[in-house]
Amino acid sequence: MATAPTPPPDATSVTRARSHVTARRNIGFLVKSSGIARRTIAEAVGKTDTWLRRYLAGEFNARLEDLIDLAGFFDRTLYDILNEPDTPTRGEELLIRNYRALPPEVQRHLEVSSDLLLRAARARQRSPRGRPPRR
Repeated sequence: MATAPTPPPDATSVTRARSHVTARRNIGFLVKSSGIARRTIAEAVGKTDTWLRRYLAGEFNARLEDLIDLAGFFDRTLYDILNEPDTPTRGEELLIRNYRALPPEVQRHLEVSSDLLLRAARARQRSPRGRPPRR
């Protein structure tokens, strides 16, 4: 006995699936680029490191509430997480073009320098009144 062909997915389910893929990709990028331990991020939003690892691996889709919490952790909105990133600004394009023109050893120095600058900026944001933390 022949089985009936599977009907094509409706537009709503296709859109929902794309949104989950986009959210997962955007959150994965934020996790990786933040330099913050995955466990720390997971605990901040009431989840385990295993939950976050499995979510990022695509084993399941996160609930809307979890996406809101993850977005908030990175000072983003749910809209930011569910949508494709904006096109780069002219300044960002210039930085990328200049970076690619550098020799590999200079690129590595620039990567280390930018990481140090980013960490200092984050530390300044977390300290009272925008002052650098005391050592």
